[in-house]
Amino acid sequence: MNKRTRWIMMGTGLLTAVILVVLLFLLKGKNSYRDSLPTHLQALARLDAGLVQEQIPDLFPESLPPNVSQCGIDFSQPLYAFVDDTDHLGVLFPLSSASQWEDYLQGMNIPIEKQRGYRWACHDHWLMVFSDDRCLMHGPLSEQEIVQIRGRMVELMKQRPDEEDLLLTHIEKSDAPLSTVFSLRFAKRLMTRLLPSSAPFWRNESEGCISMDVQAKDRMITADVAYHDVSAQSLLPFLGPIPADGLPQLGEQQMAAVTMGMNGEALLQTLRSYPSVRTALLALNFCLDLDQIIRSVDGPVTLFVPDADDVLSATSLVAQLRDTRFMQNSNDWEREFPAGWGIRMDAMGDSAFCVHMPEQEICFGVKDSRLIVASSKQAFHTACSPSAWNPYGAKVASDDCLVCVQLDIPSLLKHAAVLALFVEPGQGIMEFLSGYDTFVLRVKDYIQEEQ
Repeated sequence: MNKRTRWIMMGTGLLTAVILVVLLFLLKGKNSYRDSLPTHLQALARLDAGLVQEQIPDLFPESLPPNVSQCGIDFSQPLYAFVDDTDHLGVLFPLSSASQWEDYLQGMNIPIEKQRGYRWACHDHWLMVFSDDRCLMHGPLSEQEIVQIRGRMVELMKQRPDEEDLLLTHIEKSDAPLSTVFSLRFAKRLMTRLLPSSAPFWRNESEGCISMDVQAKDRMITADVAYHDVSAQSLLPFLGPIPADGLPQLGEQQMAAVTMGMNGEALLQTLRSYPSVRTALLALNFCLDLDQIIRSVDGPVTLFVPDADDVLSATSLVAQLRDTRFMQNSNDWEREFPAGWGIRMDAMGDSAFCVHMPEQEICFGVKDSRLIVASSKQAFHTACSPSAWNPYGAKVASDDCLVCVQLDIPSLLKHAAVLALFVEPGQGIMEFLSGYDTFVLRVKDYIQEEQ
């Protein structure tokens, strides 16, 4: 090989290496707006506006006002909301035009400043930073937090994480227009704060997360909740799968039906973990075989909420029983309550009783291997009628469903005062819900992630 050929080969090799380095630099340098999500998350939600437009066209009108349709946000890509490992709430969304977004903010009299190579704005205790292709927001923040979090936000705008956060990995597998995922630790903290009485259900310190996917099709809104990397039954051992023929369909006079697959023996052990409930069980067991009644529950348990003016007096519960041996001593029940309790029990007929308390009565009995409990005699007789049990086998049943909540939306809207406890009026939620007939929430069992 002569000298000229060697120089040509060396030059070619050098040129190839330079090209590879440039390509790697360009590929590495161009990061996605999604890279600005924190790498350690406690909760994450994703809204795919494109899928929402397909499934719920009335939610986003085709002809948005110019100040919204031309605000610079890229609605063709998902928008994210999150809670990071420092308990800060954040929002991340892509921009199709940073100049339009800046004009939109200034049109709302929100001042813009340039700092550290980015544009910044602060509005109503929310701090936002944006570049050419993304906007990151944190809030609500105190004045001191606004000063402290700027550096962290710059890091997020620049970061190129080597691997995705676990919650982001889960949520990107969903094809639902609205998806959320929570770490179990965060869910435990949130639920015990909102419902302190639920603390005994969260004793296991398990890793893993809970996801929820929301779909809206065929006049039905469906929310599917699933556990990941942990078994739901290891956390809530009294739950079991609901058979397809054990899930009722909503009747014409029913507003809601809440069904759970129940293991009575495990439920009794859970109830005994509450000191106050354990004491009440001990007292009641001197009067009737309540422990044995609970142990006998094996299968679907459904709470029926009627479409009635007085909902509480017409509510009933139906539970599948493994056996009815607890009825053997029922002839003595009505004579067992001490006079000082202010409670008496009367027999209403074959295998049916009514417990009278100072301000309430509860009726219960057994029929066709089902325990029926109701908050009034009328509700009890209604629940005992065959028409109240059929047809079973709702279309929303699934093999891995542990809990199913069915709501009749037109009936719910008639009780707007109740709905107002959960959503603020005037936000268009009533108009949105009026376009649907049913809301279904299903809690599914353990999902083993593919490695």
